[in-house]
This record gives sequence, C-alpha cells and structure tokens, in this order.
Amino acid sequence: MMNMRCLTLIISLIFTSFVGYSQTEKTDISGIYQLPNGLEVKLYPEEDGSFSGKILALNSYENGEIFDVNNPDRSRRKDSLIGKILITGLVYNTEKRIWDKGIMYGPEKGLFFNLQVKESHAGGIEVVGSKFLFSKSMRWRRVTEEKENQ
Repeated sequence: MMNMRCLTLIISLIFTSFVGYSQTEKTDISGIYQLPNGLEVKLYPEEDGSFSGKILALNSYENGEIFDVNNPDRSRRKDSLIGKILITGLVYNTEKRIWDKGIMYGPEKGLFFNLQVKESHAGGIEVVGSKFLFSKSMRWRRVTEEKENQ
C-alpha cells in the first residue's frame, strides 16, 4: 500500500511539473534581427508585456531607399525608415505557445499585416505574416550579440 502511494505521488509530481512547465514556457524574443529584405529590426518589450519592433539599419534596403515612400498616408512618405516602428502588439499566447496578435507594417508595399512568431532559437526566429487568406513564413536571423550591445 505504501509503495502504491509513493508511486502515485511521484507520478503526480512529474505530471504537475510537465503541465506547469508547458503553461509557463515563454521564450525571450528580445534582440536585433536581420529580415530577408536586409532591414535590421530590434524587438523589445513594452510596459504592458507586449513586444514592438523598430528599424535600426537599412543595409541597402530597396536599392538604398531611406524614406517611407510607399506609406499609404501621403504625408508620411518623407519619414525616415531608421527608427520607424514596424511591429506592435506582439503578445505571448500560453495556450498555443507562440507570440501572436502582432501587427507589422511592410514598407516595401506600404501594407499592414498580422504577425506571429512560431519558433525562437539561438540563430533567430521563425515568423509568419498574414493578410486575409494569404500567409508567408520567414526566418529572421539574429544579429550577433556584439552588435546588440552597441
């Protein structure tokens, strides 16, 4: 009888620890990432726990373009791309275990779309951008830590 109680307790503890871990697992996505289009974007936490992202470097983006020439708001087309906030509202979903509900602005076409971070690893993050029924998966490469600390 004592062995059965002990076994039940051990199984309960193991199950509880796995359930607790899966519900609280949350990867830190803070950092600087290079997007496939060459932009370097810094993801950072906001006070409310959501994440935002802004452009730090252009790296010959769009043949050297430095202004937001495709912005749907004509009065913003002379705004600099450096420092522009591209990502807002990205929050961690504990049930799905992904970052979602983000909105990202794509300066190439002047469009806004939904953003999710599906996976985070040492080399970068896997993101999915979607608008209406269309979606595109991309890998954003993490920029070296020496550059991040500048």
